[in-house]
Amino acid sequence: MSLNIKFLSLQKKSFTLIELILSIVILGVAVSGLLKLLSEVTQSIALSENTATATFYAQEMMEKIKSKSFSEVDGLSGTDSPAPGHQRTVSIEFAELNGSIWEPAACPPNCDYKKITVSITKSPSFTLDLVTLISDY
Repeated sequence: MSLNIKFLSLQKKSFTLIELILSIVILGVAVSGLLKLLSEVTQSIALSENTATATFYAQEMMEKIKSKSFSEVDGLSGTDSPAPGHQRTVSIEFAELNGSIWEPAACPPNCDYKKITVSITKSPSFTLDLVTLISDY
């Protein structure tokens, strides 16, 4: 009789094949969900880093532009590379207010405002534009 009791206690501690397969499936689903979440977080971090870096380079150029007079800013238009893998493009055009929209203006006589756009590009898939207006007043 004591042999029978030991056998029953061993059966209660073991797993069946179905329980083992079911636990593997549940773990597989949980791990795949966690890997998807990790991938999304990694992409979000990379986008945040690219945005912060591009904003820094665009703001750096805007500070140079704002330190110049209205007539001197035209010399800053063009393209440069502030860091490896980054391209910075500065475009300057005369602008006029048409209703509530700033549109390109023919000069003269509407030479009072300039629209300045600083674009930072890192790879074909990421571009950041910083736009401002300056006046001749």
